[in-house]
Amino acid sequence: MQQACDCLLGRHDFRAFGSAPSGDNTVRTVRRAECKRAGEFVRVLIEADAFLRHMMRRIVGSLLLVGTGELALDGFAGLLWLQGLKAASAAPPQGLCLTRVNY
Repeated sequence: MQQACDCLLGRHDFRAFGSAPSGDNTVRTVRRAECKRAGEFVRVLIEADAFLRHMMRRIVGSLLLVGTGELALDGFAGLLWLQGLKAASAAPPQGLCLTRVNY
């Protein structure tokens, strides 16, 4: 799952993971992406210049598929490179929380 997080780093078109809140610009820059096991939980930390609607939930849902082996790493990476693909179902909102906003 951490290798999949590494694919997110940099400037990419995240259209497969969400929709723009206004307009059609779906390009975002991810500065930090970490996935760590914390007991029975998986902690995902992502820092970016902005987020799309449902972007985090779809990233987490796709990361979970990578972790269970249902989605290969190259399939995850392909979501960023191949236009027209859609990410996995969004993870449920329970357990996801916004911890900080920096300006």
